[in-house]
Amino acid sequence: MNEDKLKIILLFKKFFLEIYEILLNCDRKHLELKRIVLQEYDIYLKDLYLANDMQDEVDRKRKKKS
Repeated sequence: MNEDKLKIILLFKKFFLEIYEILLNCDRKHLELKRIVLQEYDIYLKDLYLANDMQDEVDRKRKKKS
């Protein structure tokens, strides 16, 4: 069961790493966009970790939907 809880996080991290590799080759004129995208992914990943760490089933499902 613990493995199932982390499956979405592992999939998202894999997706994030692919996006990150693409952004590494980004032009200098797009650095601000790159920073914003990386910051948003970081926030989203933290929310996923917090949602999976919650003990209350109702709160966890509500957090995952938002």
